Amino acid sequence: MKKKGWEYSSAEDSDIIIVNTCGFIKPAKEESINTTLEFKKEYPDKKIIMAGCLAQRYGESFAESFSELDGIFGNKNPEAASAAFDYFEKGGKVYFPEEENPVLDSEFPEADKRTDYLSFPGSTYVKIAEGCNNNCSYCAIPLIKGPLKSRKKDKVLDEIKTLLNDGFFEINLIAQDLASFGADNGRNELIPLLEDISKLEGISGSGCSICILTVLISGLLISAEKIKESFLILIFRFSMLLKKYSRRWAGQAAVQYILNN
Repeated sequence: MKKKGWEYSSAEDSDIIIVNTCGFIKPAKEESINTTLEFKKEYPDKKIIMAGCLAQRYGESFAESFSELDGIFGNKNPEAASAAFDYFEKGGKVYFPEEENPVLDSEFPEADKRTDYLSFPGSTYVKIAEGCNNNCSYCAIPLIKGPLKSRKKDKVLDEIKTLLNDGFFEINLIAQDLASFGADNGRNELIPLLEDISKLEGISGSGCSICILTVLISGLLISAEKIKESFLILIFRFSMLLKKYSRRWAGQAAVQYILNN
């Protein structure tokens, strides 16, 4: 957006206000809608754009039911934001780019290096995948983000190397289904990725919060001393409940998997 001449400023000084929304659970949906309407009430002369997951999930219906919205921008390709704003300026209201997020396949050329980071000094985030194939009965992520699409492992490593050269020392890997990284390309590559990251000079820790059981494969992560693992493992004792969730693991099967590996 900066390349197109846009500048970040306060709501009072902005021409366009973007509300990044969540469409996962009911309270988040309500908060997203209320925040959007509050901005329009407070700044009636400014363009209010609803973006993010709620916009992606319900954008078409919102275009008809919310006259307060000046534009609706889906979440599949955030880098198309400037094109979306041009579309809204011409009178369009719903902009869902056909192409997927190019970051997933980007070569990360010098011109596209990030210059703004929403993190603490020395720490930053690297997205390694989008979407999820699990289709758990209680979860809307596949509806919002679509199926799993992983980046190439070498491209992730290239980005991390660039960040380390820029002075970052903590890399936080993010995805909706982090533990399935690479599975859509025929091979789960999370552990090989973590092992390769641990060998990079200048890395002090890769924050990795994982709540998928299959990533626990016999000590491979433990051997990587530079990697900080934070596992949230929930093994329910009631298989009927897991079946209702459409989980692929029942409690006893999960325990047996750990023992066997």
